[in-house]
Amino acid sequence: MRRNKNIVEIIGIDPHSHELLTNEAFRWDNTTDEFVFTGKSYVLEKIMLKANLNRVEIMDEIKRRQLVIEWCLKKSIRDYRDFARVVAEYYVHPEDVMRRVYADLQVGGRKRRRKVKERDLDLSGASAADEGVDIAEFPAGVQQKFQKRFASEEAKRAKADARAAATDDEAKRAKLEAKEAARRAKSDAYLERDMLKAQMRYAPLRQLTPAVAQLGIGDVSSLSVREAGRMLKSCNRELSARNKAEARQVKLASSPDKQASVAAKEEARQAKATTKLQAELAKRVERSANPRWWHRWF
Repeated sequence: MRRNKNIVEIIGIDPHSHELLTNEAFRWDNTTDEFVFTGKSYVLEKIMLKANLNRVEIMDEIKRRQLVIEWCLKKSIRDYRDFARVVAEYYVHPEDVMRRVYADLQVGGRKRRRKVKERDLDLSGASAADEGVDIAEFPAGVQQKFQKRFASEEAKRAKADARAAATDDEAKRAKLEAKEAARRAKSDAYLERDMLKAQMRYAPLRQLTPAVAQLGIGDVSSLSVREAGRMLKSCNRELSARNKAEARQVKLASSPDKQASVAAKEEARQAKATTKLQAELAKRVERSANPRWWHRWF
């Protein structure tokens, strides 16, 4: 079994001795079988400065990501594609992922495990294309770009597999396979993100239909591509506002009076926003039926 005994950062090179300057950030404690933070990390300090975080906040973020990895281990998520989807979901909707993690691992206290409406993480192995992102709906030029990316990625994977198979050293082969798995996960996450962005631009109804169903504002099947794209942006803004309000209410669970007040204000805001979205949808349906209405602006 391979084990890392410490995690060392390379700070730079000594100008006189030309030796590497290093800093041991984490050390393995064999008595507890855990990695212990030594108290100093130049990499974390750079991240803290760049992200405007303090020491407590960045250590909390590291702990959350550790829990996500432990949750993946518990759920037997071994395939790099499934793990890439979890990572991508965490970057976009971290609160939804952590609610699932806290509930399944039974950590974080009752407030964090509170039952709320949450997005389902589809880890069945379906890719973005299986979920409705069909590049055939994109313009020919965009299709060709994605096809080139697919071909390039297949060639890279075949080359990496051949290189690993030709290696006799087990340790070296394992290292190559781990490196390739990480590269593939990153590549899949970027590809899925770009396909969803292209779908939002060229086939927005695919994403708009479920968003409108969630908001309950009407039928969007008669919208043109341009008007559907604009409507999708408005719906996404409202869904984001609702998610933020929901997270705020969860934080106020220890203060029922404040939580009730915030919930009442949010309910009134949602009613007003729904009416506004319905009016906007009616206007965009009319513009879709009469293209000259908006053609003058382009």
